Amino acid sequence: MISENNYKKEHVVQNPFGKKIFDSGLILHAEESYKVLKKVYHKDIPFISDYYSMMVNTFERMYKGILEEYANNNPKYHLNESVMYTHHLDLLAKTVDKVIPVMSNRNQYRTLLNSLSDISIGYTKSRYSDFYEYEDFASVYRLFEKQRKYLYSNMEKDKPKNNNKPKYREMDDIDFGY
Repeated sequence: MISENNYKKEHVVQNPFGKKIFDSGLILHAEESYKVLKKVYHKDIPFISDYYSMMVNTFERMYKGILEEYANNNPKYHLNESVMYTHHLDLLAKTVDKVIPVMSNRNQYRTLLNSLSDISIGYTKSRYSDFYEYEDFASVYRLFEKQRKYLYSNMEKDKPKNNNKPKYREMDDIDFGY
């Protein structure tokens, strides 16, 4: 899925769940961070609380990278630039869901959004006041892995499910307050 208009060799990464090539610095950065976080998850690297923040940043970059990739390969799609400035994972997931379903059914979708909202709040706390334990990190890591596989696998398809309009989508427009 390399955009001919925006080809940058240093940003190219192969979809880990398929054959397509992504041309997104955000996805590349998320995938590079994922390699470290996977070692932390498997306890090959000792856990420190800062890895919680890194995990949430990686989640954010994956969502933003998917939007960037989609916009680069679908000229009719207009990416609202304000979405690239938000740090709220639930809002990013809602935006991604407009182009590629983030979950397979409505209940999973709602659960995901609630979890992502909590994770975003935890991210802010982890930067300024709270220290997180390995189990907190591991919980976010497992959710990231599920989302990563589900979304990247759907990106491998020529046309995302539901003709780009998930039946369970709750919002037509998202106001990011910017």
